[in-house]
Amino acid sequence: MSNALHVLLASAAALTAPLVSIAPAQAASTPIAGPGSYGVGATTSAEEPDLAGVVLEDRLQPFTINGAAGGVVSGTIQERVVRSNDTGFLHFYHRVILDEISGFDIGSYLEWLELDPLATGDPLAVGRRPDGAGSATSSSYDLAGTGQSRFDFNLLDLDPPNAGFGTQFHYLKTNATNYALTGQLRLSGFEFIGFDAEAISTAWLPTWAPAAVPEPESWAIMVAGFGILGAALRRRRTSGYVRG
Repeated sequence: MSNALHVLLASAAALTAPLVSIAPAQAASTPIAGPGSYGVGATTSAEEPDLAGVVLEDRLQPFTINGAAGGVVSGTIQERVVRSNDTGFLHFYHRVILDEISGFDIGSYLEWLELDPLATGDPLAVGRRPDGAGSATSSSYDLAGTGQSRFDFNLLDLDPPNAGFGTQFHYLKTNATNYALTGQLRLSGFEFIGFDAEAISTAWLPTWAPAAVPEPESWAIMVAGFGILGAALRRRRTSGYVRG
């Protein structure tokens, strides 16, 4: 068989062969490699299985911001702590819901959900979940050298029609296995009064944060301390009994 015939047969086979679907590249959390600005990509538990886990904490924390010219915005910050079924590590979730808005001049906005160094911890990665409640807003996650960080929601306009708007859940992946209510967060932005921009924010509010697990040496010291305390209490009871 000639080479030309070989080529023709191979071409015909290629045209009649069933199409092979190529799976799209999986979305993924954005790894954190130190201070800087990071994109907050959308990813789901189907695309990134270690996001699936047990919700350990889930609460709505109310907030109110009063502007200098009479504007008021109220809403809630939803916070979750999730333990990954895959790794056993903790993920810390936040989303913002605007409930009522009134009295702000055009152009006023909220933009950042700020986290103090304890709430930030030492994050491994950042992302947001499009497979839940809320709408896409976030453009970046900024981590400062001090450990303080913030999610940039890319402007939540303080116009009355925006009441009821909510962001998607944004999360920080950590390698923590324990947590405590030791962190702080706040929501901040700017109010425009004429041509002047005035900073507005909530007070710093408590939030869940990664917590260190005591080292084995610390546990040993604690156990020894309890033993000494128990022995002292037994001696006190015994001595009291003899005197009676």
